[in-house]
Amino acid sequence: ISLLIELDTETKKIRQIPVIQHDNKPIIKDVSWFLKQKIAFKLLILKLIYQLPKFIYEPIEKINSKFVFYNWYWHIFLFNIKQSGIKSAIKKILKNLRKND
Repeated sequence: ISLLIELDTETKKIRQIPVIQHDNKPIIKDVSWFLKQKIAFKLLILKLIYQLPKFIYEPIEKINSKFVFYNWYWHIFLFNIKQSGIKSAIKKILKNLRKND
């Protein structure tokens, strides 16, 4: 999913257009109404978070970073289980987590 930003030079209005890009071709498609609303809501939340004072924003950002990091490792772990089995996957993930901490 990508977000196109369109600027109307006459009225100076900015429009955000969420689209889905094809992986191997230069083709974009519009997203569904529901997905547009979901993206608009997320952008609104981000805007509000960025406007918070620093002492509130920083802990939220750290929590989000940790969540994204461990979510990323969880998906790698699931991929490794599918690829090489559970024992091997656990060993690989634990080794990588020890390196990064």
